[in-house]
Amino acid sequence: MSLRRGNHTNVCSMTAWPAGNRLEVPTPLAGLVPQGALRRGTVVGVGGLCDGLHQAWSALALSLIVEISNRGAWCALVGQASVGLASVVQMGVDLGRLALVPDPQPRGRRGWAWVVASLMEGCEAVVAWPPPDLAAADARRLRARIRQHHSVLVVVGNWPDSVDLRLQVVGESWEGLGEGHGLLRGRRMEVRAGGRAWGGRERSGWLWLPAAHGGLADGSQDPESSPAEVERYRHQQWRSAG
Repeated sequence: MSLRRGNHTNVCSMTAWPAGNRLEVPTPLAGLVPQGALRRGTVVGVGGLCDGLHQAWSALALSLIVEISNRGAWCALVGQASVGLASVVQMGVDLGRLALVPDPQPRGRRGWAWVVASLMEGCEAVVAWPPPDLAAADARRLRARIRQHHSVLVVVGNWPDSVDLRLQVVGESWEGLGEGHGLLRGRRMEVRAGGRAWGGRERSGWLWLPAAHGGLADGSQDPESSPAEVERYRHQQWRSAG
Protein backbone atom coordinates (compact mmCIF):
# COMPACT_ATOMS: atom_id res chain seq x y z
CA MET A 1 0.00 0.00 0.00
CA SER A 2 1.30 3.42 -0.90
CA LEU A 3 0.24 6.64 0.81
CA ARG A 4 1.42 9.85 -0.82
CA ARG A 5 0.27 13.32 0.11
CA GLY A 6 -1.37 15.22 -2.73
CA ASN A 7 -2.33 12.12 -4.75
CA HIS A 8 -5.68 10.58 -3.89
CA THR A 9 -5.93 8.46 -7.04
CA ASN A 10 -5.37 4.70 -6.62
CA VAL A 11 -3.80 5.24 -3.21
CA CYS A 12 -4.57 1.67 -2.23
CA SER A 13 -4.48 -1.23 -4.64
CA MET A 14 -6.84 -3.58 -2.89
CA THR A 15 -9.58 -6.12 -3.50
CA ALA A 16 -13.09 -4.68 -3.58
CA TRP A 17 -16.07 -6.09 -1.69
CA PRO A 18 -18.77 -7.62 -3.89
CA ALA A 19 -21.53 -5.25 -4.98
CA GLY A 20 -24.06 -4.40 -2.32
CA ASN A 21 -25.06 -1.64 0.04
CA ARG A 22 -24.20 -3.40 3.30
CA LEU A 23 -21.28 -5.18 4.96
CA GLU A 24 -22.27 -8.07 7.18
CA VAL A 25 -21.20 -8.39 10.81
CA PRO A 26 -20.68 -11.62 12.83
CA THR A 27 -23.91 -13.31 13.92
CA PRO A 28 -23.62 -12.43 17.66
CA LEU A 29 -23.63 -8.73 16.68
CA ALA A 30 -26.55 -8.96 14.26
CA GLY A 31 -29.15 -7.94 16.83
CA LEU A 32 -27.31 -4.70 17.56
CA VAL A 33 -26.85 -3.64 13.93
CA PRO A 34 -29.86 -2.93 11.67
CA GLN A 35 -30.39 -5.82 9.24
CA GLY A 36 -27.28 -7.48 10.68
CA ALA A 37 -24.96 -5.43 8.48
CA LEU A 38 -23.17 -2.07 8.36
CA ARG A 39 -24.55 0.29 5.74
CA ARG A 40 -21.98 1.74 3.36
CA GLY A 41 -21.25 5.44 3.62
CA THR A 42 -21.84 5.60 7.38
CA VAL A 43 -19.93 6.31 10.59
CA VAL A 44 -20.14 3.92 13.54
CA GLY A 45 -19.17 5.26 16.95
CA VAL A 46 -17.87 2.82 19.58
CA GLY A 47 -17.40 3.92 23.18
CA GLY A 48 -18.95 3.61 26.58
CA LEU A 49 -20.15 5.25 29.74
CA CYS A 50 -16.89 4.59 31.59
CA ASP A 51 -13.40 5.62 30.44
CA GLY A 52 -11.96 2.56 32.19
CA LEU A 53 -13.35 0.26 29.48
CA HIS A 54 -11.09 1.34 26.61
CA GLN A 55 -9.91 -2.23 25.97
CA ALA A 56 -13.50 -3.39 25.72
CA TRP A 57 -14.24 -0.57 23.25
CA SER A 58 -11.34 -1.62 21.04
CA ALA A 59 -12.37 -5.30 21.13
CA LEU A 60 -15.92 -4.39 20.14
CA ALA A 61 -14.68 -2.23 17.26
CA LEU A 62 -12.43 -5.02 15.96
CA SER A 63 -15.30 -7.51 16.09
CA LEU A 64 -17.23 -5.38 13.57
CA ILE A 65 -14.68 -6.09 10.80
CA VAL A 66 -14.17 -9.83 11.36
CA GLU A 67 -16.74 -10.92 8.79
CA ILE A 68 -15.72 -8.21 6.32
CA SER A 69 -12.06 -9.26 6.29
CA ASN A 70 -12.87 -12.96 6.14
CA ARG A 71 -14.94 -12.37 3.01
CA GLY A 72 -11.85 -11.04 1.27
CA ALA A 73 -12.36 -7.28 1.58
CA TRP A 74 -9.67 -4.93 2.86
CA CYS A 75 -9.91 -3.25 6.25
CA ALA A 76 -7.56 -0.92 8.15
CA LEU A 77 -6.67 0.04 11.72
CA VAL A 78 -5.50 3.61 12.28
CA GLY A 79 -4.11 5.39 15.33
CA GLN A 80 -3.78 2.75 18.03
CA ALA A 81 -0.30 1.32 18.53
CA SER A 82 -1.38 -0.68 21.59
CA VAL A 83 -3.56 -3.05 19.54
CA GLY A 84 -1.23 -6.00 18.90
CA LEU A 85 -1.39 -8.45 16.01
CA ALA A 86 -1.97 -11.33 18.45
CA SER A 87 -5.21 -9.78 19.70
CA VAL A 88 -6.31 -9.05 16.13
CA VAL A 89 -5.73 -12.68 15.10
CA GLN A 90 -7.42 -13.90 18.28
CA MET A 91 -10.49 -11.89 17.35
CA GLY A 92 -10.62 -13.69 13.98
CA VAL A 93 -9.65 -10.80 11.65
CA ASP A 94 -7.80 -11.93 8.51
CA LEU A 95 -4.35 -10.32 8.65
CA GLY A 96 -4.00 -10.88 4.92
CA ARG A 97 -6.72 -8.27 4.41
CA LEU A 98 -5.64 -5.74 7.01
CA ALA A 99 -3.64 -2.50 6.69
CA LEU A 100 -2.06 -1.12 9.89
CA VAL A 101 -1.15 2.52 10.52
CA PRO A 102 -0.33 2.67 14.26
CA ASP A 103 0.88 6.29 14.38
CA PRO A 104 -0.50 8.51 11.60
CA GLN A 105 0.15 11.83 13.33
CA PRO A 106 3.62 13.09 12.45
CA ARG A 107 1.82 16.15 11.04
CA GLY A 108 -0.77 16.42 13.81
CA ARG A 109 -4.49 15.86 13.60
CA ARG A 110 -4.55 16.79 9.90
CA GLY A 111 -2.13 13.90 9.27
CA TRP A 112 -4.57 11.52 10.97
CA ALA A 113 -7.49 12.76 8.87
CA TRP A 114 -5.45 12.55 5.65
CA VAL A 115 -4.40 8.93 6.32
CA VAL A 116 -7.98 7.87 7.09
CA ALA A 117 -9.31 9.63 3.99
CA SER A 118 -6.65 7.96 1.81
CA LEU A 119 -7.43 4.50 3.16
CA MET A 120 -11.10 5.00 2.32
CA GLU A 121 -10.21 4.72 -1.36
CA GLY A 122 -9.15 1.08 -1.09
CA CYS A 123 -10.67 -0.27 2.13
CA GLU A 124 -14.25 -1.26 2.74
CA ALA A 125 -13.98 -0.53 6.47
CA VAL A 126 -11.56 1.51 8.58
CA VAL A 127 -11.37 1.29 12.37
CA ALA A 128 -9.79 4.46 13.74
CA TRP A 129 -8.92 5.99 17.10
CA PRO A 130 -9.24 9.79 16.59
CA PRO A 131 -6.83 12.20 18.30
CA PRO A 132 -8.39 14.19 21.16
CA ASP A 133 -7.96 17.49 19.28
CA LEU A 134 -9.65 16.40 16.06
CA ALA A 135 -11.63 19.35 14.70
CA ALA A 136 -15.32 19.04 13.84
CA ALA A 137 -14.60 20.44 10.37
CA ASP A 138 -12.11 17.61 9.71
CA ALA A 139 -14.66 15.06 10.89
CA ARG A 140 -17.30 16.47 8.53
CA ARG A 141 -14.88 16.33 5.59
CA LEU A 142 -14.15 12.70 6.41
CA ARG A 143 -17.87 11.94 6.47
CA ALA A 144 -18.17 13.35 2.96
CA ARG A 145 -15.26 11.18 1.81
CA ILE A 146 -16.89 8.10 3.39
CA ARG A 147 -20.09 8.70 1.44
CA GLN A 148 -18.13 9.28 -1.76
CA HIS A 149 -16.29 5.95 -1.52
CA HIS A 150 -19.20 3.95 0.02
CA SER A 151 -17.03 2.68 2.84
CA VAL A 152 -17.60 2.40 6.61
CA LEU A 153 -15.68 4.29 9.29
CA VAL A 154 -15.67 2.87 12.83
CA VAL A 155 -14.42 5.47 15.31
CA VAL A 156 -13.38 4.47 18.82
CA GLY A 157 -13.74 7.05 21.57
CA ASN A 158 -13.63 10.76 20.79
CA TRP A 159 -15.51 11.91 17.65
CA PRO A 160 -16.58 15.58 17.33
CA ASP A 161 -19.38 14.92 14.84
CA SER A 162 -22.55 12.85 14.81
CA VAL A 163 -22.57 9.11 14.07
CA ASP A 164 -25.09 6.96 12.23
CA LEU A 165 -24.81 3.98 14.57
CA ARG A 166 -23.65 4.19 18.18
CA LEU A 167 -22.44 1.14 20.15
CA GLN A 168 -21.70 1.67 23.83
CA VAL A 169 -20.18 -0.78 26.31
CA VAL A 170 -22.23 -0.20 29.46
CA GLY A 171 -20.78 -2.98 31.60
CA GLU A 172 -18.41 -5.94 31.62
CA SER A 173 -17.36 -8.83 33.85
CA TRP A 174 -14.76 -11.58 33.53
CA GLU A 175 -16.09 -15.09 34.13
CA GLY A 176 -14.30 -18.19 35.40
CA LEU A 177 -12.48 -17.08 38.55
CA GLY A 178 -13.72 -18.45 41.84
CA GLU A 179 -12.61 -17.24 45.26
CA GLY A 180 -9.02 -16.53 44.33
CA HIS A 181 -8.61 -19.50 41.98
CA GLY A 182 -9.72 -20.88 38.63
CA LEU A 183 -9.22 -19.93 34.99
CA LEU A 184 -10.75 -17.05 33.08
CA ARG A 185 -13.27 -18.35 30.55
CA GLY A 186 -14.25 -15.09 28.91
CA ARG A 187 -15.41 -11.51 29.26
CA ARG A 188 -19.12 -10.85 29.18
CA MET A 189 -20.12 -7.33 28.18
CA GLU A 190 -23.41 -5.50 27.79
CA VAL A 191 -23.64 -3.36 24.66
CA ARG A 192 -26.24 -0.67 24.00
CA ALA A 193 -27.00 0.32 20.39
CA GLY A 194 -28.62 3.53 19.18
CA GLY A 195 -28.32 6.41 16.75
CA ARG A 196 -29.98 7.38 13.47
CA ALA A 197 -29.66 3.84 12.13
CA TRP A 198 -32.14 2.69 14.79
CA GLY A 199 -34.47 5.67 14.28
CA GLY A 200 -33.60 7.16 17.67
CA ARG A 201 -34.52 3.97 19.53
CA GLU A 202 -32.11 1.97 21.68
CA ARG A 203 -31.60 -1.73 22.16
CA SER A 204 -29.08 -3.75 24.13
CA GLY A 205 -27.52 -7.18 24.10
CA TRP A 206 -24.85 -9.31 25.75
CA LEU A 207 -21.66 -10.57 24.13
CA TRP A 208 -18.77 -12.83 25.10
CA LEU A 209 -15.74 -10.85 23.95
CA PRO A 210 -13.49 -12.73 24.16
CA ALA A 211 -15.31 -16.05 24.42
CA ALA A 212 -13.63 -19.32 25.46
CA HIS A 213 -12.16 -19.79 21.97
CA GLY A 214 -10.85 -16.23 21.90
CA GLY A 215 -13.33 -14.74 19.45
CA LEU A 216 -16.89 -13.48 19.73
CA ALA A 217 -19.98 -15.33 20.96
CA ASP A 218 -23.57 -14.73 22.00
CA GLY A 219 -23.55 -13.44 25.57
CA SER A 220 -26.84 -15.13 26.43
CA GLN A 221 -25.13 -18.53 26.18
CA ASP A 222 -22.39 -20.28 28.13
CA PRO A 223 -18.90 -19.02 27.17
CA GLU A 224 -17.73 -22.55 26.37
CA SER A 225 -17.98 -22.85 22.61
CA SER A 226 -19.11 -25.82 20.60
CA PRO A 227 -16.43 -27.91 18.80
CA ALA A 228 -17.62 -26.46 15.48
CA GLU A 229 -17.05 -22.89 16.71
CA VAL A 230 -13.60 -23.73 18.03
CA GLU A 231 -12.62 -25.40 14.73
CA ARG A 232 -13.88 -22.38 12.75
CA TYR A 233 -11.78 -20.03 14.90
CA ARG A 234 -8.67 -22.22 14.49
CA HIS A 235 -9.14 -22.18 10.72
CA GLN A 236 -9.39 -18.37 10.72
CA GLN A 237 -6.26 -18.12 12.87
CA TRP A 238 -4.31 -20.45 10.54
CA ARG A 239 -5.43 -18.55 7.43
CA SER A 240 -4.51 -15.19 8.97
CA ALA A 241 -1.07 -16.41 10.00
CA GLY A 242 -0.46 -17.88 6.52
